[in-house]
Amino acid sequence: MKLFYIEKISLKQEKLRNFKFLNFTLIKYRTNGREYNIEYFPKTKEIINKDVPFFYLKVNSYSEYTIKALQHWIDIINYMNGDFIIICDKDRLKKFILKEVKFYNENIKFIKSIKKPLRKIVKEIITGFWAKAAHAHLTTFFHAQKYKIQEFWNVDADDTIIAASPKEVACLLKKVEQYAIDNDISLFSYDMWRSRTRAKAWTFGVTYTRNNSQLVELFKKADRKWQKDYINCDQALNIDWFCTYLKNNNLAKIETFYFENCYFLHMGDFIFDPVGKFISCFKSNKVIFPLLCNLYNNYKMGEIPVSNDCIKIDTLKDVKDSLNFIQTLFVYNKNDYPEKLKRLWEIE
Repeated sequence: MKLFYIEKISLKQEKLRNFKFLNFTLIKYRTNGREYNIEYFPKTKEIINKDVPFFYLKVNSYSEYTIKALQHWIDIINYMNGDFIIICDKDRLKKFILKEVKFYNENIKFIKSIKKPLRKIVKEIITGFWAKAAHAHLTTFFHAQKYKIQEFWNVDADDTIIAASPKEVACLLKKVEQYAIDNDISLFSYDMWRSRTRAKAWTFGVTYTRNNSQLVELFKKADRKWQKDYINCDQALNIDWFCTYLKNNNLAKIETFYFENCYFLHMGDFIFDPVGKFISCFKSNKVIFPLLCNLYNNYKMGEIPVSNDCIKIDTLKDVKDSLNFIQTLFVYNKNDYPEKLKRLWEIE
């Protein structure tokens, strides 16, 4: 790390430049149009608000869609009047996020995955190449325990997008929270893989967490013996499979939810990996994957039944609104193109 450096931060209403020595801010310089303000040796304090919806946003991929996905989650949190921490292990990516994402205030909190204290637990849970992901996931639980946060969202914020306006998604997530509270669910996750695996696997992705102290104790007691019934289920076992084990043995109440008429994006290379990276939509008790159906003509994999144990939380009025949201914000936005290319390609 450089001794002296400039930290660039984008806010919705202004831009900040923090002139720093190591991690200490010496000068805070803010601009809003032609107006500017300078603070010397500003007093900055990160605030964790446990009394509002709280989000852990895990971000570790560095790609063209990272900022769009993360920005959408920041906008959703704003509509929920929530608070968040970004878990990011890469300093370069952190700088990129601060510069490109437009935040609503200066209370932007970053932490890195907890490593050494969790190594023993991770060894008991995962096999193969899943150590980094396990550390990031477990960090949410153990950090929340330290700060006495009993309920929170655990989100893969660099590659998941619920395709509706931030205001609509905020309303949907509040309904998820209420359902989990009413039914005492400890882990309540969006159906990314439950239906695809025909109910064999429960997975993280967009997950509401409750009863955190109970879950932390279960992680602490993890023993590799749990793996014997799952070792042939996947190429390698991750923390999702451990939670599947907890669910199947009724050690914690773990469920899956979905929204009907709402597209969901698991960002990545849709063309070369249309199963692992996908666009999906729930409609009429089916999960529909339009690229598999319409591009690859594979309806067997492109239209699958919703798993019987998946819980429908709500239905959007018109699926076209969700599709339009994808088209305008993530795939085709004419304002992203320079004027010369608009004329060349006849973009209107």
